[in-house]
Amino acid sequence: MVLICNIFMCNFKFAKKDVSGGFEIEKNAMYYKMRKLRDIECVKMKEASNALEMIRNSTKSNWNEEILAESILLQSQLRYKLIVDKICESKDLYIEIKKRKLSGSITLSNIQFELLSKDQKTPTDCATFYLLAISHDTIVTTTKPIEADGQDRLLFDEVITVTDLDDDFELKAELFSITICTEKRGIIGKLLRKKPKCCCPIKKIYYENVNTSELIESSILKPSFKSCGTFLITAQKFGSSKIPMQKQEIFSVRNYMKANILIEDVTLNTDFCGFITLGELDRDNHINFWERKWCCLRKNTLYIYNYPQDEQFEKDPVVKMNLEHCVPPLTKNPDECPRKRSFVLKIGVPRIMGTNNAKFRYKKDDFVFKKYYLNADNKEDFENWTVLLDSALKQLSTWNKIKFK
Repeated sequence: MVLICNIFMCNFKFAKKDVSGGFEIEKNAMYYKMRKLRDIECVKMKEASNALEMIRNSTKSNWNEEILAESILLQSQLRYKLIVDKICESKDLYIEIKKRKLSGSITLSNIQFELLSKDQKTPTDCATFYLLAISHDTIVTTTKPIEADGQDRLLFDEVITVTDLDDDFELKAELFSITICTEKRGIIGKLLRKKPKCCCPIKKIYYENVNTSELIESSILKPSFKSCGTFLITAQKFGSSKIPMQKQEIFSVRNYMKANILIEDVTLNTDFCGFITLGELDRDNHINFWERKWCCLRKNTLYIYNYPQDEQFEKDPVVKMNLEHCVPPLTKNPDECPRKRSFVLKIGVPRIMGTNNAKFRYKKDDFVFKKYYLNADNKEDFENWTVLLDSALKQLSTWNKIKFK
């Protein structure tokens, strides 16, 4: 048996640059980081290409080794292209990166495709395998190659998790197919076997070896995988049972993909504090008196303390509001409130505090809804708080994280 050579894997940790030089240093650091990542993928592509060529020329190799090398080569070339595109896009490298408002993660499971009837039958000694690649930014995740079931369906049972997503993210899902001879061939069979047209060297690549810092010129094989079609996954696709195909390369798959898309975690990138006046309600839900408090919005939670130092000394807040349990919209200057520059948050508080049971996060009957009247000191503070809270609720709503709409 021919052992597939270990594909070169490197994990680099790039030290933070001194930011005293300003934006120019940050720009150069980004460029060199992307170039290092590109060189790493070039080494992986070369190693995978050598392994694939060795397997094809050996009489002792089997199709499992060949399809594994093909998969690694495909994943490396997909990521290489993403990194090169990012280097070429000056807008990502030469302008100041905006501070993100939200970071989230999603999981894709039970991914299904339906195959159409084939015009040409696959030879009896060959089999067709399918692979799904999910790409975001410069990260590519691929599934294991699978065959269609007896009902001409593709069922990917793997769970794919994608993290560190912006609030306006786009995931690209691309389905690939490959036909491989699954029967053993002797020396004569190897010689008589017709080489696939796509197995020719592509144009030469130039990169710096991450081990020796030597500039290398190489030619690598092109993977035999063929693209069947691409799908685009965005936040607007949440809750949809079918995702339409954006571009179809081979007419062998129906123009949609089925998948369960679950939102694992969504974290707002908020960090804002200031004094605010909290209106205390009596038993009849009338504002009894006002009391000045220290208010902090950290990620998805609004904390209200008696004094600023209470947060520093980790004292329990007077009020703790999870914005995911807020009932939108945010009410500004309500008629029942005599003070100007006031706004109201309606929050669902669990009846059983401290529970981690999922039903208490989704069932409305398990919550008690309370209104909190907040009053800003001046017009500027009022605008800052209301704009920030409106934006936070809108983003959480886009990701379907608001429990009570």
